[in-house]
Amino acid sequence: MAFMERQVVLGTWLEVDSAEGIVFIPVGEFEITPDMMPRDWWTIEVLTGYGARLSAPGYLDCTEWTVFGTEAEAHQFLEDFYPEDEEDTE
Repeated sequence: MAFMERQVVLGTWLEVDSAEGIVFIPVGEFEITPDMMPRDWWTIEVLTGYGARLSAPGYLDCTEWTVFGTEAEAHQFLEDFYPEDEEDTE
């Protein structure tokens, strides 16, 4: 995953509990439209936290956001679920 970079961003998020699971949508980056929302959802909560994902700069490729209460938790999540390949660190 050499082309994917880790991102950790402090921000305000919508936490949407839906049939697709928990989905996090950043608030303030752009206007939220109905097509961004899961089709079947039950609750929406506004929270502030650290969003973590992988993203390919210059491309649309990225993973879903996952939001944490601390920056350390966000970095630990990326390390646990997306460890750097040995070849990426050489």
